[in-house]
Amino acid sequence: MNASPLRFGRFELQAHERRLLVDGQASLGGRAFDLLHALAERPGRLVDKGTLMDLVWPGLVVQENNLAAQMSTLRKLLGTDVIATIPGRGYRFVARLESPGAAAVAAPPGSPAPPPAPALRTNLPGEPPALLGRADELAALGALIEHHRLVTVVGAGGIGKSLLTQHVLAARQALALYAHGVCWVELATVSDAAALPGTVAAALGLHVGHGDALAALVGAVSSLTMLLALDNAEHLLADVAALARALHDAAPGLRLVVTSQAPLRLAGEQVLRVGPLAVPEGPLPAAEALRFGAVALFAERARAVHRHFEISDPHVAAAIDVCRALDGLPLAIELAAARAPALGLPRLQASMQDRFALLTQGRDRMAPQRQRTLRAALAWSHALLAPPEQAVFRRMGVVAGSATLALLLQVLVRAELRTGRHAEGARPSRRPAGARARAPPRCRAARSFPPLPRTLPRRERRRPGRRSGGGARPAR
Repeated sequence: MNASPLRFGRFELQAHERRLLVDGQASLGGRAFDLLHALAERPGRLVDKGTLMDLVWPGLVVQENNLAAQMSTLRKLLGTDVIATIPGRGYRFVARLESPGAAAVAAPPGSPAPPPAPALRTNLPGEPPALLGRADELAALGALIEHHRLVTVVGAGGIGKSLLTQHVLAARQALALYAHGVCWVELATVSDAAALPGTVAAALGLHVGHGDALAALVGAVSSLTMLLALDNAEHLLADVAALARALHDAAPGLRLVVTSQAPLRLAGEQVLRVGPLAVPEGPLPAAEALRFGAVALFAERARAVHRHFEISDPHVAAAIDVCRALDGLPLAIELAAARAPALGLPRLQASMQDRFALLTQGRDRMAPQRQRTLRAALAWSHALLAPPEQAVFRRMGVVAGSATLALLLQVLVRAELRTGRHAEGARPSRRPAGARARAPPRCRAARSFPPLPRTLPRRERRRPGRRSGGGARPAR
């Protein structure tokens, strides 16, 4: 039992004395006190009716109307903004508890006054677009958020990190699991790290003033029980990591979900890596192929453009081939599917050799600029690489198909990159390239990547001091 008084607003709950003070005067006892104490010791948590009846009437069999009667007594005294009802489930204590001794300790001179905490809220969209082929990831992310306070969803640009996270957050918001709600913060448009605290505060409906914005934000969220998502952190990774650490340490009731192309690398961080959608390995009837996430997404997005579009058995091989050529990347599949009704599947399949030129339209005009074309999405990711990594990327562009690590290192030596550290981004191909059991592992870039170095503007792909005329022949 908590020995310290629990203070909230005009009220002070003294557990040892079994009394509630209102403006210094004793006003409550009996079962109503026990009910309030049970909820106040679990701030922000849903406490179901059965648990409450066991705590308030231990060893007795009582009806729910007894619980309702005591709750009515509490609300007549406390008002309606201290305890929230979760219909059909139970109750949650939602008032803001003061720290023990807070009233007697003055703030240090010059320290920013924390803004008032936000009320229960959410800024999530009403209903996110359909999410296909991600049942396992949905379950995994939900479980991580349930048991951990800092989760980072990691994956390539256009892989669907944000949509996956929105679906999980929307489901948890619907369950009313957090006293102060669920909040989504878009970071892609933030270019100045100094603006990060203000951006988060604005999403929370807070005003942090012109002083130490981070200190004010930390003070405001310290007593909140909520789920906060920071979307697209990769371009300010170190600064977002510092912000996440400060919020995590200051607010024990706060759960953070970050989407990024790289982990934050913080202690206690749980990482969920999101890969491509599943693509059939070989030919299948249309009905079976549509059970794969990539093909299902292709069909759904094509029908959004033309409601009579369908993938039939005669053309399912072409649809599978398109999805495979695009590596199961959801963004690329959406762009290709938007062209399918006009071009037809056979022509679309044939056009995959020039997919960067083809996949330049069809995305929602309200989508971020970096997600409207395949090239824009990959250029965004390319810009995040350090100069040595960009050099590796350029050299990898001459490799067609898969290659052994030894061959890749030979290619990289020409750029005077004599260590294998930057080759870590190459991924093993899904199947061994040779039949021998001990064949060396082979690596390949995604099929979507090799053309990109040749399509980037010259200012993006040339580095200072690079000599012209040093191009390498395609390697196999």
